[in-house]
Amino acid sequence: MSKETNILVQRSLVLGYAVVVDKKTCEVLARPMTEYGLDGSFGCDVEEGEKVIGVLPAIPGTEEIYAVDVENEEECVIGYEYPGRECPDWQIMAVEVFEGFEPSEEELEQEEAPDEE
Repeated sequence: MSKETNILVQRSLVLGYAVVVDKKTCEVLARPMTEYGLDGSFGCDVEEGEKVIGVLPAIPGTEEIYAVDVENEEECVIGYEYPGRECPDWQIMAVEVFEGFEPSEEELEQEEAPDEE
């Protein structure tokens, strides 16, 4: 069984963005508010030292895309999908997150070629 079969791509609906301010640095960030589970509840992760100062709506149909390594029970956000926008191959990105980036043949050839000075 290859490692790729243990890596899944999952999606969560983004309902809006919590606008937070870091109390120490005064940096303002937008944290996605995503659905949790099947009961329709939603929320976002607010770090210690941050305060929610507002909420912005998301474009309807926006989704947070995350990779899940089933074997190691790890997950990682790999991007966002917006309606009407082209998106990358999420499965390839998910594999790269957990297995590392595989260089293209062109990149391998460049590494093997002697430096020209």
